[in-house]
Amino acid sequence: MTPSLEESQLGMVSLPQDGFSKSLRRTAVHRALTSLFLFTKSDTPNPSPKKQMGNVWYGVCGWAILACIALIGLHGLLQNFDKALYDRIGGCKPVFWLEAGAVISFGVAWLVKGESFEFLRD
Repeated sequence: MTPSLEESQLGMVSLPQDGFSKSLRRTAVHRALTSLFLFTKSDTPNPSPKKQMGNVWYGVCGWAILACIALIGLHGLLQNFDKALYDRIGGCKPVFWLEAGAVISFGVAWLVKGESFEFLRD
């Protein structure tokens, strides 16, 4: 998709409106892997119970992000298999809500990592 003259002058580039762009997918996968593997690292061989609880939160958030990405992909594939169902659920803006779910999941993981919740502070 080429940007229009006005968009070029403003320095903006529009993303495709028909689905999840490649760079956004890559970013979401990176955030999921960060939640699943980087946030769960520990300096000690026996982490505290609060760290273990935090690791559960990271796992839930990471898998939620991956589930949202998978559902966005399934929504895109649905167009090829059942156009009527695709059109019926399209009014609910499922890609928007699934993207929002992925972002919120990473936000929760980030808040847990930042020890924003009292019950998880060491």
